[in-house]
Amino acid sequence: MKICLFGTYNNNYSRNSCIRDGLKQLGVDVTEAHVSIPTERLELPEDFSLQKSWKRMWKKIETSFLLLKKYQQVFSSDIVLVLHPGHLDLPIAWLLCLLGKKKLFFDTSISPYDTMIVGRNMAKINSPKEKILKFAEAMLLRLPYKLFTDTKLMKRFIVSNFGINEKKIFVVPLGANNAIYKPKKIKRRNEKTEILFFGMYNPLHGALYILQAIRLLKNYKNLYFTLVGDGPLKKELIEYAKKHQLTNVFFKGFMPENKLVDYIQRSDILLGVFSNNKIIQRVIPNKIFGALACQKPLITARQPVMQEFFKHEKNIYFCKPEDSKSLALAVIHLSSDKDLQNNLAKNGYLLYIKNFTPKKIGNALIKGITSG
Repeated sequence: MKICLFGTYNNNYSRNSCIRDGLKQLGVDVTEAHVSIPTERLELPEDFSLQKSWKRMWKKIETSFLLLKKYQQVFSSDIVLVLHPGHLDLPIAWLLCLLGKKKLFFDTSISPYDTMIVGRNMAKINSPKEKILKFAEAMLLRLPYKLFTDTKLMKRFIVSNFGINEKKIFVVPLGANNAIYKPKKIKRRNEKTEILFFGMYNPLHGALYILQAIRLLKNYKNLYFTLVGDGPLKKELIEYAKKHQLTNVFFKGFMPENKLVDYIQRSDILLGVFSNNKIIQRVIPNKIFGALACQKPLITARQPVMQEFFKHEKNIYFCKPEDSKSLALAVIHLSSDKDLQNNLAKNGYLLYIKNFTPKKIGNALIKGITSG
């Protein structure tokens, strides 16, 4: 089988590298019809302005001509796969697949409508912007032969909001690339417990609840917190830490993935996501699988989607969402119980090996592609 990865997808995005490497490990002949474009921030309402939206769309139109030149990769393949972000690549991919008589598949694990409207309130429900975005996404999702997403709950969201036949969608979990995320034993020289959060400083990830929990843990001198990331709440979080004299928390900006993995490997406990946002209720962030792949114990908020795969105190540690006290108690419990840390790390890693390596993700994708 020969599969063409098509579009302006982010080559460095963990989901995409996991799919690409997983397919190759299975012996699939993978070719890429890819054009790189700069990624843009889509966090604030002003990022969704008419001017900026038109600018992004025009950039995509320009890029479409470059993608058209890659028709030979499409025509010489059996299957065409559009990766994330790729909604605006679908019309060109559909046209080339129509001409080349190829089946088109699309990874719709991240929905622009869900992210911008449901998750970040960037336009009001029933406003012109909201209606246009929802209609556009619904039309685009009708172009591929089949879609795939990362969880059953996200599949349900796509079916109910965009009117897509559920038989057209199959589930492929996110996973993590073990060429990058892997265990490494670190010798401890002191009794400090290093706790790490990495991700976006926005309401979706619930970083403010982490700072509030750290404030409750001020008297625990052995706990040290490192927050790696960026986002619209960064200034607010740093000011909160200064105001409450949180001397055991350290802020780091975004960093290359290999350096981030080094931070993960040197940490004792990792922190996931803690908001109760509707998006978080149906998707599992990449960081969860990165923690498992590095064999680290993880604390995150209990959500229905998490319980599709994980069990409390077996391979993960749950706390209540949007509850800094619950998070603080979880940190106290886990940091004081080395046996529990080791068991969570071990069982989480075994779960990763069983279900979430690139090869397992590739298998799930091939199964969905060949299932009719």
